[in-house]
Amino acid sequence: MNKGRSATSRPHPDCNTKYAMPENLARVVQSCWMQNPEERPDASLLLKEI
Repeated sequence: MNKGRSATSRPHPDCNTKYAMPENLARVVQSCWMQNPEERPDASLLLKEI
């Protein structure tokens, strides 16, 4: 059992970890996890980037 988290919370990935993916794709993934929703990319930008 994980202490310190509620049973319904989901952990966010550690965006500081180097992923086994191209750097540009890692930037896109990280941008999708921005805390402010206004800073997250929309679908058209995602399609252009990937």
